Amino acid sequence: RMMRMIRRTEKRCPMAPFPWWRTSQSCIRSFAFACCRKGMGALYSDGVVHSGWKFFMKLFMDTANVAHVAEVASWGVLDGVTTNPTLVAKEGKNFKEVVLAMCGHVPCVSAQVTATDFEGMKKQGEEYASWHKHVVVKVPMTTEGLKALHSFRSKGIKTNTTLVFSAAQALLAAKAGANIISPFIGRLDDAGEDGMALIFQSAALFDLPEYPNAAVDDHNPDL
Repeated sequence: RMMRMIRRTEKRCPMAPFPWWRTSQSCIRSFAFACCRKGMGALYSDGVVHSGWKFFMKLFMDTANVAHVAEVASWGVLDGVTTNPTLVAKEGKNFKEVVLAMCGHVPCVSAQVTATDFEGMKKQGEEYASWHKHVVVKVPMTTEGLKALHSFRSKGIKTNTTLVFSAAQALLAAKAGANIISPFIGRLDDAGEDGMALIFQSAALFDLPEYPNAAVDDHNPDL
């Protein structure tokens, strides 16, 4: 059933051209996620309505610059932000202060843990989640990360899984309890593979009734 859905998605939901991705101003540094879902049809950027499938798009920013987030959020088009301590350190700011400031502009801020072991991720993630209701804890797709996802899910903590390179990994993360999956499509493209194919494959998996809470976003594509 899973493979049938993947093949059906690839046939019926072709990747639409998005030239505006490549014309975005450098200050945006955004990435978006696209999910194919059964629906009433969608108008792609090529102006063609593809009946039977609906194309959903959410716009995120990968940044630690609060001013940039505030500016794009004021346009009414920004759905969320993802950041990590490394990006914040480059801005010379305090991680918690930056995350809280971003939470005042968007409803979803993915804050990435730096620990690599389960106990460390659990401790960091629970602390991040206590800061604000808009915080989503971002963890890596590792064995320890899966343990953390399972733990966070039991506590009602929203999560985002990064370092996903295959549909199988996306499925494991969803089963462990991830709310958002972040495939590294830019890295896949650099390796000569089709990163966007992974987006559609993962979206097809999450169309299954077993995973009503999962979403897919493509992490840091080359724009």
